Parts: sequence; C-alpha cells; structure tokens
Amino acid sequence: MTGQAVKTRHPLDPRGLFYGWYIALAGAGSNFLILGLVVFGMGVFFEPMRTDLGWSAAALAAGQSLRSAEQGLLSPVTGYLLDRLGAKTMARIGVILLALGLALMAMVHDVWLFYLASTVVALGQSAGGGNAFGLTLMRWFNRNRGKATGLLNTGNGAGYFAVPVLTALVLGLGWRPTLLLTAGFILVCGLPLTVVLRAGPELYGLRPDGDKEVVADPSGKDPTPRRGAAPALAPTNSGMSVAEVLRTPAFYLLVLANAMGGVGVNAWVVFQIPHLLHSGFSHAAIGTFIASYGLLQISLRFNLGWLGDTIGRRRLYMISIALQATGLVIFSYVSPSHLWLLGLYGVTFGVGSAAWIVANQTITADYFGTRRYATIRGFAQVLHMPVGVAVPLLVGLAFDRMGTYHLAFLILGIISFSGILWLALIRRPLWNQLQTGSSR
Repeated sequence: MTGQAVKTRHPLDPRGLFYGWYIALAGAGSNFLILGLVVFGMGVFFEPMRTDLGWSAAALAAGQSLRSAEQGLLSPVTGYLLDRLGAKTMARIGVILLALGLALMAMVHDVWLFYLASTVVALGQSAGGGNAFGLTLMRWFNRNRGKATGLLNTGNGAGYFAVPVLTALVLGLGWRPTLLLTAGFILVCGLPLTVVLRAGPELYGLRPDGDKEVVADPSGKDPTPRRGAAPALAPTNSGMSVAEVLRTPAFYLLVLANAMGGVGVNAWVVFQIPHLLHSGFSHAAIGTFIASYGLLQISLRFNLGWLGDTIGRRRLYMISIALQATGLVIFSYVSPSHLWLLGLYGVTFGVGSAAWIVANQTITADYFGTRRYATIRGFAQVLHMPVGVAVPLLVGLAFDRMGTYHLAFLILGIISFSGILWLALIRRPLWNQLQTGSSR
C-alpha cells in the first residue's frame, strides 16, 4: 500500500488555506490601487487637464507614450532587480514612486513637469504592483496558475469602480486635489499589502499549489503524486536562462502576439472616456457604464483563469485576442443612438480583456519557466515598447486633426486580429511538458 502524506498545519497557512492564495488576494488589492487608480483612472483627468492647461490631446497622450517608453526601456532592469532583490523590496519602491509621481502631476503647469511626473509614475509601475505580485504567483502556483492570476486581476476589475469616484471628486474638488488624494491613498494602503510577499514555496517547506509532499512506497516502487499534482521534476523556480530564451523563436512570436493582440490597449486606457464623451455620452452615463464593466471584470477573471487551466492558457489567449479585437471595432461605432452597440462592446471587449489579462501574464512562465520570469518579461516589453509608445501618440494626433477617435479605434481593432496568427505559429511545448518528457 502506498504511503500517504501526513496532513499538518504550516506556520504560513494555520487555517489550512494555501499561503499562495493570500498573496493573490493582497495582489488584487495592490492592482486595485495601482492599475485601477493610476491606469484606468487616468482617463478621468484627461479632459479637465486639457481644458485647464490648454494643451493638445497629442501633448497629453505623449505622457502615456512616455510612460510606455520608460517602462519598456527599463523593464529588463526592473525585471532583473525583481529576480535578484525580491518582489517585496521592489513592490515597496514601486508604491513610493507611484505616490510621488501623482503628487508631482498635481503640481504641473508646464509640459516638462508633466513628463517628469509621468516618468516617475512609469518607474513605480515597473518596479512594483502587478509585476511584483505576478512574479511571486508564478512561483507559488503551477497547476492553478490561471486561477491565481485571475484572482490577482479581480483587483483590476474592481479598479473600474474608482472611475466614477474619481469623476465625482474631480467635478467637486478639481483635478489637482484629486490627484493628491489619490497619491496619499496609494501610499497609505499600498505599503501594508506588500508585507505578504514571500519567495517561492519550497523555501518554506511547501509545494506549488498547496500539493502535499510525495511519500515513497515501502515496496520500493516509484512514488505516485496525487491526481493533478504538479510534476516533481518541474519546481516553480525552474526555467530557462535569459540567454536561452533570447535564442528561442517562440519568444519572438510571443512578443509579436502581445504587441499586435494588445495594440489598442494603451490607447483604450487613455482615450476610452474621451471617446465616449465625444460620442455624446454624459459623465454620469460613462461612470455607470464603467462601474458595470468593472463588475463584469470582477466576476469574469477568476472564472476565466479556471477556464484557462482547463482548456489550456494558450488557447484562452487566442480566444481573448479575437474577442478584444472585435470589441475595439464595435467600440469605434458606439453612440447614444446605438446603445445596443455599447452593450455588445462591453461583452466582447470585456470578456476578451479579462481573458487577455490572465493568459498574457501566465504564458511566459508556461513556455519558459519562472527562474528568470521577470527579466524575460522585461525584455519582451522592450521589444514591443515601440508599439505602446507610438499608438497613444498617433491616436491623439488623429483626434487633433479629425476631431474624432472613430477611425483610430477601428484600425486598431482590425490590426489586433493578427495576434492570433503569431500565437498559432508557436510550436514549442510548454515548460512542464519538456520537464516531464510529455508532448501533450
């Protein structure tokens, strides 16, 4: 009879809940603060700043382009530091830099200070937040990596609820005091969330996903893990070196898939609210829609993570790109006279975006392991950085020239479909399949 693992309580999970889930929950809170308030919420400030400061849409969009450039150029450095210094240290640095950047942005009168503030915000986003918690989860989970990432990214969905709150604050207090309040809130709430970050589970006598240790059979036969357990030969801190990855064609196909499949995301973050305003929707209507969209995201992300673990995260990624691209095309046509299009956009882009977030973060670890996960992701960001830099700027220029965002979003949606092609060309087996000799 095969021996069985003895069930004992662990100091990190005295209630019997695997500690990795605490990290995912804290990461969801961090994502709410950083992505919800800093990324999604920035669209709230776009029109008030443009009106108050008298700047063009292109000048403000250049701030987003600068953030993309900064994150892209420094991503290998911050990725290396994440792998070397640890997620906790970098997450704390990131929170402090984000708060400082938003405080500087509240004081801008000149374009140069706005760009400086955007640079500091970009440094904060690169150093901590989603990158720090994402790296940690890749190491604490293997089999349930999609579910954990989905739970982490429910915080992004909750962040959409910040948009109507920020809108009300901007209308009541002005955009400068609102930015200062946001900076303080991120600092006070963000630092405590970093306390839960821990390195890989093996360092604490645990296994990925909370699986129990395998006990050898007294008869001398090979031990058999319980059904569904992560392979013992593929611990979550294993993986390819950076040099090996950079010589692998699959890496560049993934870069192309990320760049083309998500080509419209940066522009959507900046111009979603301005596009809806210029299409004829009121602030109240936009706030209601975005809150509803956020509710959809919260409910979808964990479930889509489970779906990715079930059907394959690569397959989920391809589906997400198709839905997200369709949503962008529909979004280009929305107006108060065609409300049904707004609902259709919310469903297609909403489901696609939720699935894209989950699959995009996990697929690098799935193909190349987690030993240098953050550094590899950093190099990938450098390579598709030109797209993230150019697109918001081009959309801003298009609006300044034509007075509408319609054509820009239509073109971006069409281009996004090409991401499916690059994913389909990947023939490399997943990392665990290579480790166990499986070709499934």
